[in-house]
Amino acid sequence: MSGYGLWTEHFRLLPIMLLMLGFLLFVTGMGEIEKGNGAYAILPFLTDTGVFVFFYT
Repeated sequence: MSGYGLWTEHFRLLPIMLLMLGFLLFVTGMGEIEKGNGAYAILPFLTDTGVFVFFYT
């Protein structure tokens, strides 16, 4: 989707891409917690929070 946006310069799909990125980072953080790597889960959760707070408010 990002390639489509760059190629055609239609950025109406940007919110959907950011939402998918947020969900991907959330799942990544949850996977790291399940592995027992809590320290490696902090960055995906912080980035996920930033995506949801800064782009959807």
